[in-house]
Amino acid sequence: MDPEANKLDTASRGLIENEVKLLEALKLLGIKPNVDSPEGMMKLVQAFRVKPDPKPIHIVTHANAEKPGSFQYPRISTFYGEDIKNGEVNYHTFKYEIEALRKSKVFTDDQILLGIRRALKGSAADFLRRLGPDVALDEILFKLENIFGSKESR
Repeated sequence: MDPEANKLDTASRGLIENEVKLLEALKLLGIKPNVDSPEGMMKLVQAFRVKPDPKPIHIVTHANAEKPGSFQYPRISTFYGEDIKNGEVNYHTFKYEIEALRKSKVFTDDQILLGIRRALKGSAADFLRRLGPDVALDEILFKLENIFGSKESR
């Protein structure tokens, strides 16, 4: 038996399959690492080190994972108030959209509130403006119901 092959066989016995594949890949790439010393090993590791992305990708799986001050908000159908414009929704449809958004818990109340501010136009927007910027979502929904809801619910 060839002494060189015997030496290789003895050296590779302790290696696991992935390590053998790594060595084969280095050979295919024509890389002959000098790993006789710790410095040589460090040079090899540094050559293949992946530099971190300075701006990591932020994947949101749930709106509550959003950081404060997020500008994401739901797209809510436009509601004008009592004077319904062509192509816009009535109060009951608008109310249904808000209730469904809250129930789904995809958006926070603050994000829904931002969506409502963008969706209200005309007399409904004037009403919201008079309530001020610090009004809570529950208070807005209660007052919208009192103004635009059905007479039975008033």
